[in-house]
Amino acid sequence: MGKLAAAIVVMLVSATAFAQSPPPPERHQRVTELVLDEGDVIEGDATRPDIEYVVASERVTHSSLIRIREDFRDRAFEAIPGR
Repeated sequence: MGKLAAAIVVMLVSATAFAQSPPPPERHQRVTELVLDEGDVIEGDATRPDIEYVVASERVTHSSLIRIREDFRDRAFEAIPGR
């Protein structure tokens, strides 16, 4: 049994040793170099992204969420014992 296990291990190790890794993908050069002399003229239009204007209605006014308590003094005096 030990020889069989050793033979299987040797076969598995040798099979992975002969495996080839895939070739690396080709890289394309992304930098383009332009050489311009003094006499060269560049013509063209400037390209800009399309712009859309959003027209909003008037600014909405909201009522204040803060309310001033008018009965605060009365409640404070009521909370004082003996008064």
